[in-house]
Amino acid sequence: MLAARSGPLGLGDLLDGAFRTYRAHFVRLTLIAAIFYVPLGIVSTVLLGAVVGGYLDLLGVAVNEPFYGESAETAFRSSLFFLFSVFAVTVLNLLCSVLAYLSLTAQALHLADGETLTVLQSVRQSLTHFWRFLGMAFIAGILFGVAATAAYMAMLFVFFFFALFTGLLLAPVANNEIVMVGYVGVTMVVMLAMAAMIVTPLLALAARLMAAPVTVVAERLGPLAALERSWRLSERQTWRGIRYVFLLSVLNFVVLGLPVALLQWLLLVVLPPDMLEATGGLVTGIGFLFNILWQPFLAVALALLYFDLRVRHESYDLELRIARIEAELRPASLP
Repeated sequence: MLAARSGPLGLGDLLDGAFRTYRAHFVRLTLIAAIFYVPLGIVSTVLLGAVVGGYLDLLGVAVNEPFYGESAETAFRSSLFFLFSVFAVTVLNLLCSVLAYLSLTAQALHLADGETLTVLQSVRQSLTHFWRFLGMAFIAGILFGVAATAAYMAMLFVFFFFALFTGLLLAPVANNEIVMVGYVGVTMVVMLAMAAMIVTPLLALAARLMAAPVTVVAERLGPLAALERSWRLSERQTWRGIRYVFLLSVLNFVVLGLPVALLQWLLLVVLPPDMLEATGGLVTGIGFLFNILWQPFLAVALALLYFDLRVRHESYDLELRIARIEAELRPASLP
């Protein structure tokens, strides 16, 4: 069983439990992810690698030579094919990522009960939750958009009055170098504070809604019900959730972002100049393949958080113990 079901755990214990579960079921979990991300990586590499180089050449020619007649028609078709390729890879990425996450979450939830699903069973379960998950993600995206817009407007409001106030205050001493150096330092502090005004509400919202994807699978809830359920479970756990989001983001950078960036740099150094134009598709495709390692861990980590929130908010571990005792004491003749 996943450790989070035995009692409230700290963030370090949650991550440790996620790593242990990940190691114990590494082959099964990565195989589920590979079913979706290997085809995605191959298609994106071939498709984007074929169009990016030609499109860049087209742009280079267009800078120096205007298109006329058949050349203009060729340029238009090339542009459409490039846009279609990018759109196709984006849609395929969305489809594969959602199905991979749902399949892995279904597997993680069964691991919590000491059971396992076959790979095919995991994929089948992902299909049953697909549309509810998309609806939940769409509504959550709207909420994040509204929160980001409100935070950005608040930042602009603060910046406007800061600039107005400091401009009026410093106008008489604008030639004093010491004052201006101090003003630059204060401005940097204010800019950092304004950045926090944007990031903090988004992190808080992410912390409150982080359990929603798991509830879609675990409790078969609809989009709004899943978001509401996550909001209730994370009550009084916002700052703890923010720290968990931050830790997962750091791990994501280490497991996914940093290796992809290093690989991109190596390709630029190693490959000959005439192949550099095609590296975009290759780097994108390999980046998708790195998700085979990251997505299983993320699914397990969020499943652990879901159970831990239930333990803290609903005494879920006590409920499980009572049910286990009742089952042990129930006479064999009763159903």
